[in-house]
Amino acid sequence: MGSSRSIFCPSWLSAVDSTRNRTGTIGEDRKVPAVVSTSFVGQTSCLTGLSCFIDRQNACPANFIQRTGHDRGEAVKLKRRSYSSHPDTRLAIVTMIRRKLLPVLISTVLIAIGGTGNLMAQEWARKMFSETSHDFGSVAKGLMPQHVFEIENCYEEEMVIEYVRSSCGCTKVEIDKRILKTWEKAKLTATFDTVGFNGKREATLTVGFGRPYRGEVKLAIQGTILSDVQVYPAKIDFGTVAPGNLPKMTVTVTRRNNAAFVLSDVRSTFPHIGVTISETQRNGAGVSYQVQAWLKDDVPAGFVQGELNAIALDRVNGKQQEIRIPVQFTGKVTSPLEVSPPVLTFSGLSAGEKVSKKIVLKADQPFQLLDVTCENSAFSVQADNTQRKSVHFIEIVFDAPADVSNCEAELKFVTDLVAQPSITLPAIVSVAGNEASDR
Repeated sequence: MGSSRSIFCPSWLSAVDSTRNRTGTIGEDRKVPAVVSTSFVGQTSCLTGLSCFIDRQNACPANFIQRTGHDRGEAVKLKRRSYSSHPDTRLAIVTMIRRKLLPVLISTVLIAIGGTGNLMAQEWARKMFSETSHDFGSVAKGLMPQHVFEIENCYEEEMVIEYVRSSCGCTKVEIDKRILKTWEKAKLTATFDTVGFNGKREATLTVGFGRPYRGEVKLAIQGTILSDVQVYPAKIDFGTVAPGNLPKMTVTVTRRNNAAFVLSDVRSTFPHIGVTISETQRNGAGVSYQVQAWLKDDVPAGFVQGELNAIALDRVNGKQQEIRIPVQFTGKVTSPLEVSPPVLTFSGLSAGEKVSKKIVLKADQPFQLLDVTCENSAFSVQADNTQRKSVHFIEIVFDAPADVSNCEAELKFVTDLVAQPSITLPAIVSVAGNEASDR
């Protein structure tokens, strides 16, 4: 890294290179068993040894190219195969059906619609899910644990999710995106409601696709709601806090009518949270614990979101079981010095082109801008560094050189603030015609 220079004379930062994932078509055409439609026009029975056609409006694709591996660099292409029927053959088939097979055919159609044929025809849709079931385990009363199912479009066609629904009120379902291009992902969030339900609960989540083909995927949910285990509050909200003034929050975990209950551990994947456990009651009426949680001093500024998992051992009907008690937490940590936008982008540039953008640097008290440094000499800064004020409007200029290429850089703003003297602004530059190659 080069030495820091004044705000008018930055130095170079090398370009970042990456490789684009390319989509393609792989594999061989393979036949997929068809769903026999309730419409009898132009269709025959699979069970008679004759070819079985697919309802053109409602069925899944008759043929598609199978995915042969997990290489994200290639996408699968779904396609229908056209078919034709000889008039004489169709006449013979219809005559046979009318005379001998119509009663059998009707029952066969009804079985096939909800049976194995339908499941096999939906396999193309299930390939977009990494998992199709989740067990919440034993959950304390009052909590609202969540699980996210990920849907990734591994096909060349654009996928449209038409509907999502749940078979039970104990599980609510939401999806963040309904139209997926190749390799795009959607998150389907299942929330287990323990407030209005008790005991073991099961639910089936149905995800319905409308285009380019119709299909459904079933997701299985289960869990056991423990009415004798309660958590209050069910969620921790740290609120909006400033560094150096981070509060402690307390959660009470109570187990009624069982003195064998032991809260042994609390875990979290969020590294900037601290936790302590203390037992406050143990007698014939039950057991109580207090869990204190706080954000550590090294927590970064911005929104905070995560989950605490309290692990408890309980004995029910003579058997010891582990109970996971998830407690979600949220909050926002303010920064003494903030920059907006958080990322600066220059897109579609050409050699010799000069582009400027404005940013805002602000704090909760007046400050003076002392310097701005950057390793890329194509960047320059125009700002008033003589006055102390709480909001500074700064113009960033990028002067594209003759050999300009896609690159990333960091601009460091240095101030006289004591709590946070500096802040870094990432900048991304993309050259005209090369925006897609670095994705």
